[in-house]
Amino acid sequence: MRNPLSRTIPKNFQQHFLEWVISEGMGVSYNTHRINMAWDACSGLAKWTSSKFFKDGILYINLNCSSVVKTHARMQSDNMVQQLNIHLQSDDLFIKNRSFTKYIDKIVIR
Repeated sequence: MRNPLSRTIPKNFQQHFLEWVISEGMGVSYNTHRINMAWDACSGLAKWTSSKFFKDGILYINLNCSSVVKTHARMQSDNMVQQLNIHLQSDDLFIKNRSFTKYIDKIVIR
C-alpha cells in the first residue's frame, strides 16, 4: 500500500496529455496529425497542398500547383523525408518509442 503522504514526482501537462492519448487508443491518429503538421512546417508547400494521407510509412501528398513545382518536389523527396523525420524526432508532442510509432520512409507526390 502506498503511503498517502509520500511525494510523487509531478508531471507536466504534456506528459499527462500524451499518456491520455495513448490510453484512449488514439496514438496512431495523433502521430499522423503531427506528421501532417510537420509537412506544413518543413516542406514550404503547405499552401499548395490539397490533401495529405499517411499509411505504413508512406506520406501521400496531393499538390495543386504547376508540374514544374511537383517535379522539383519529387526530386527533393528524399531530402524532405530526412528533414521531416528530424523535425518529428525533435517534436516533444510526437509519441516516440511505442509499437505504433512510425516515421516517414517515403513521400509520394501526386
